[in-house]
Amino acid sequence: MQEKYIDLLLQKCIDKNNPYLFINYDVQNQDFIDKLVIRAKELGIREIYLDKNDIYKEHEILKSISYEQIENHPYFNRSLWNEYAKKDCSFLLFRTLFPGVMDDIEPKKIARAEYVKRNTSYFFRNKQLAYQVSWCMATLPSKLWAEKIFGKNDGSVDKLWDFIFKICIPEKFCYKA
Repeated sequence: MQEKYIDLLLQKCIDKNNPYLFINYDVQNQDFIDKLVIRAKELGIREIYLDKNDIYKEHEILKSISYEQIENHPYFNRSLWNEYAKKDCSFLLFRTLFPGVMDDIEPKKIARAEYVKRNTSYFFRNKQLAYQVSWCMATLPSKLWAEKIFGKNDGSVDKLWDFIFKICIPEKFCYKA
């Protein structure tokens, strides 16, 4: 079923006239991204840039720096997004929930980090808001998120995948038994 999700995302995200793809994701989902990259290359995407986030690294950074230092920390600088937007790259942005990970971080620090991310990717944001760049935002499961919903058991991540499929994948992409 992950292959169907990959095909759907690439079909909806990729600008067929542009061979560039920018993927933003959390490293916890590396296995899925590896499969997606293989499929994207099969579809003729020549250049793929992987923009990796790490929720645990971000947590440690925010825990150890002051509010004032956030603006100048390279982890939160997304100016590279602007360079890919100038190439009219397609953007595939994955969001994954990690319940509880940031609970001990001051909310104003989290908000400041998000503000810096948005403001350093200003060119991308302007093209996005003007519908001048192909982009798609999608979700991927995490173990923490799955356990929060379905409890701590071996099948919780699979259940969350099934839930995501039911929401995101139209019937025409599903095989009927």
